[in-house]
Amino acid sequence: MHNSKLDRFSFLTDKAVSQRATPQEVAEYQLLLDEWNQSHEKNTTNHLHRIVNDQDD
Repeated sequence: MHNSKLDRFSFLTDKAVSQRATPQEVAEYQLLLDEWNQSHEKNTTNHLHRIVNDQDD
């Protein structure tokens, strides 16, 4: 996730936690959360793959 999206995600998280987010902001937050989760899952999978490959050497 790029910095601008991460900044927006952080902003929307704060609004959602404080219950000040509009329905549109909540929807945008959910999309960014899904994107972040996919990115994080991909990074974790890649990291585990590298660990396994390093053990095989």
